[in-house]
Formats: sequence, C-alpha cells, structure tokens
Amino acid sequence: LRDVTGLFIYCDDEVAGFLGHQERGRGREAYGYVWEIAILEKFRRRGIGSHLIQSLISVEYRKVQEVHLTVIAENSNAIRTYLRLGFVIKKWMPDSTADGRSSLLMVHKKNKGF
Repeated sequence: LRDVTGLFIYCDDEVAGFLGHQERGRGREAYGYVWEIAILEKFRRRGIGSHLIQSLISVEYRKVQEVHLTVIAENSNAIRTYLRLGFVIKKWMPDSTADGRSSLLMVHKKNKGF
C-alpha cells in the first residue's frame, strides 16, 4: 500500500473518530481513497465525520484531483453527509461486502467545494 495515513480527532481527551485513507493510482490517474471512517457512537451527530472528510479533502487536493469512498447502501445518514459535502454517487455495487450487502462508490472532485 502506498501513502496510507490516518486522521484522528479527539474530544475530551479521548479519540472520538478516525479516518483512514491512501493514495491510489499514478500520475494524472491518482486519487485519494477513504478506506475507513469511524466515529464513536457517543460523539456522532456533532459534525465530527464532516470535519474529518473536509480536513482530508483540503490535504489530498494538493496531490490529487478526486477523493473516492465506499459506503454501505443502507447507511442513509452517511450518504446524506457525503452528498452535502459534494460527493456524487458514481456506482452501485450489489452484494459487494463480505456479508452480502450492497455499497455505493462516491466521488468528490476538486473544485466542487464543501
């Protein structure tokens, strides 16, 4: 894996959330990929996930033109958040998880704003 990085956010001296990402592809085809985002339940619905995504995008766009992520299709709260942040649904992936659930590939392009 190339350029695997994690962002942590703390609230009240404990980890409230984590975002794991990496760069994929090469040259003009390179893009950032969010492979994990997790917020502790007691810290959810406070904008922490949005803050992590916005922080990542501001850093990644120094190097790439797009940021990709996948989300479980049933996770409507996360999908709404990603859409609000400027991501678009690029692909529906049926039965794409180990437990047979469907997911969505979502993409944010540089200069689409937050």
